[in-house]
Amino acid sequence: MDRDYGPDFNLLLWRTGVIYIHSPKSYAKLFVSKYYTPPYFVEVYTNRNLKKQKNQTLTFEMSDKSSLGRFILTGGYIKVKNSIMINTSDFSYYNASDTLKYKFFSVDYRKSSGSFVLDAGYFHVEVNNKRYKTAPSTGGVLRGSYKSEEFSGFLELIYRGSYRFSSKKIDEGYELNGGFRIKILEDSYLELKGYNILNTAQKIPAFKDSDFKYYLEDRRFVLTFIRNFDMFRLIYVFMLFYLVFAFASEEQIHRVEAEIISKICSAISKKDIGIKVYLTENMKYIIKYSKIFVPVDSCEDADIVVAGQEIHNCRGKIMVVTRYFLLKRYKNAVAAFYWYKGRPNITFVKEKLERYHISLPEKFSKFVDSERNL
Repeated sequence: MDRDYGPDFNLLLWRTGVIYIHSPKSYAKLFVSKYYTPPYFVEVYTNRNLKKQKNQTLTFEMSDKSSLGRFILTGGYIKVKNSIMINTSDFSYYNASDTLKYKFFSVDYRKSSGSFVLDAGYFHVEVNNKRYKTAPSTGGVLRGSYKSEEFSGFLELIYRGSYRFSSKKIDEGYELNGGFRIKILEDSYLELKGYNILNTAQKIPAFKDSDFKYYLEDRRFVLTFIRNFDMFRLIYVFMLFYLVFAFASEEQIHRVEAEIISKICSAISKKDIGIKVYLTENMKYIIKYSKIFVPVDSCEDADIVVAGQEIHNCRGKIMVVTRYFLLKRYKNAVAAFYWYKGRPNITFVKEKLERYHISLPEKFSKFVDSERNL
């Protein structure tokens, strides 16, 4: 793509401020800055005429420590011109015509008592034009932790307030995380962490289908074995295995499926981003996990159709299916990803690939089979 980036990098960026240290336990900071944010490649890909964001900030921080603990107060004002926003109808990016002005503050607290540490925090943000809101206005965290040589653990609750993004209502959510580490051998530890344990984290609606919502944080459990090696004062930590329990939430399976389907479609289309896909109703969840797909409302507008159930109006389009019988049924189904006896399977059909003049990267050749073997 032919684009001149020169002006984005030839402007003066500056930051100046004052730091006042009243005592070893108390300080204050005040900063003023001006900087520019060029659009990322994925943003330029949808709109080559995007302008850089112009940001001006005024921020302060005050902290004091006493017998009650340490308090930190942070706040500020940010003015953004040409803010880069996403259009929820076609997923293109554009520069906001309004100058956005943000006012924010946060309060943080920490109290230590021996091996125990208590942390708490709260934040609040206001923007002058709410139709540009893309995140909660309020939120907070409460965290308790304990650490010793033999055992350490933590439990935290994260709150995100409700807000509206475009015309969609996002409800508030509570995210409970926790974990522990226990010493089992010399320099060896077993660690277990759980995320969104109660499955009550904030859910975000998909742009194209507001009835489909997904968690900001999936419920999952991670079991890790850690061994420390002390060499030249460096510690190397090896994760020997990453285990998602068999009873983990449905999101883990969806994440794996979306990743594999993304790689299949990328190999077929020769694209690494911006693949237009038409999805059957039972496959819409993959949009949450794939960074390369752009959903469309009709198969005529799609590069590839991803079908997990029977479909009757997309016979001419290249199709990737998630059921083995669909691979045999549809002549335009060039590939399939499906589960068999608990294991993922990938199949490309040689004759169908040739019919659509598709050449795959060499690493996919082991998955190609003849149509007569189906």
